Amino acid sequence: MGEIPEPVEAGDEDWTVEHRFRAVAEVLDGAPVVEVARRYGTSRQSLHTWLRRFREGGRGGLRDRSRRPHNSPSRVPVDVEVVVCQLRQSHPR
Repeated sequence: MGEIPEPVEAGDEDWTVEHRFRAVAEVLDGAPVVEVARRYGTSRQSLHTWLRRFREGGRGGLRDRSRRPHNSPSRVPVDVEVVVCQLRQSHPR
């Protein structure tokens, strides 16, 4: 079985960005993506994502990003939510 990862601390983000940057730099210097991905313990797809994000945002683009959705398409409109809350208060059962 694999080991349980350590909790992420503030300095770990700097390490993550540096780790990704080194992998990206090797690919930009001409190393094959497959070999670099294997050495850095990641997938080819992740390495291609890091390359794209580096090209778009430099080193800052290599930071972890939120996975929170940008919107909630199934969310009920606010006016409907207010009516439902009022009905629940006036009819508790």
